[in-house]
Amino acid sequence: MKVSSFMVPKDKVISCSPEDPLEKAMNLMLDSVIGSIVVLSNDGIPVGIVTKTDLLQGWAKGLDAKNNTVADVMGTTIETILDTSPTGIAAEHFERKKHRHAFVVDKDGVYVGIVTAYDIAVETARDNKAWPYTNRDAIAEKFRVPTHAH
Repeated sequence: MKVSSFMVPKDKVISCSPEDPLEKAMNLMLDSVIGSIVVLSNDGIPVGIVTKTDLLQGWAKGLDAKNNTVADVMGTTIETILDTSPTGIAAEHFERKKHRHAFVVDKDGVYVGIVTAYDIAVETARDNKAWPYTNRDAIAEKFRVPTHAH
C-alpha cells in the first residue's frame, strides 16, 4: 500500500499559522482530538509543526497561551516522504529519523498531506488482519494452547 492511500490529504489537515496564539493551537487539538497541527505560511506552504509535546514544553517554560504564538514552540524540521512510498519504506523512515510526523510530497516536491507513525501502525494492522482470512482456522489451531483435563 502506498502512503497516498492512507495519509491525511492537505485539504483535511488541521492547520494554523505561526502568528496564531498557543491557545488556538491547543483548542484545535482538543476539538479535533489530534496530537499535532501543521503550521502553514500565508501561501499555504508548511513551515513547521506544533505537537502536544511542544505545547507542554512551552508551558513548562512559562509561556502564556494567550500572549505567546505558535512560532514560539513549533518544530521547524520538515521531514518529508513521497506519496508513492510503500508502507514499509514509510515505517523505516520513521524509525530511522525518530520522528512521528512527516509531510507527504508528490514527485515535484509539492506538499499533498501528512502521515504519522499512528497512520502507519493502523495501516499495518489492517494489512495484517486482511492476510490470513483463508487460513484463519488452520493458523488458530497451530497456536492454540492445549488444555488438560483434571
